[in-house]
Amino acid sequence: KRIAEYDALRTDATVTLIEGDARTATLPEGTQLDGVFTSPPYVGLIDYHEQHRYAYELFPPPPRPHAPQIGPMSLGKSKKARLAYQHDIATVFRNLRPHLKPGAKLFVVANDRHDLYPAIGGAAGLRLVDVFHRPVPMRTERDSRTYFESIFWFQPKDLSD
Repeated sequence: KRIAEYDALRTDATVTLIEGDARTATLPEGTQLDGVFTSPPYVGLIDYHEQHRYAYELFPPPPRPHAPQIGPMSLGKSKKARLAYQHDIATVFRNLRPHLKPGAKLFVVANDRHDLYPAIGGAAGLRLVDVFHRPVPMRTERDSRTYFESIFWFQPKDLSD
């Protein structure tokens, strides 16, 4: 049923996939973005390569289990790990920044327990417009906890900011 629902919503829009490290990936020349919606990795929480192993096995490119990760679980959540995470995410956003049209919106979904994103946005030349909070209820039968995610709305700073 869900596949049929998706198929009814799907369009023939052109999609370009760029495989690479978001900190250094090069977007095609002339790329101008109206907006970005992303949910970056969380600092020290999940081994994303292991979490998504099935996707690496199903889809090209071939698995790269030792490719650098942002906020890997192996570094934990120490102050040093959080600073490295802030630096890396700000680098990703600075890499996108030249491709954002004036007034573009950048939405970031994050469980920001360490209050890292306001500083990340500032370091990336972004202005924090608003923050929305939403509850995330039980995701599995084993997990009865509800926690909150934040959705950060950033826009590029202009010369008057």
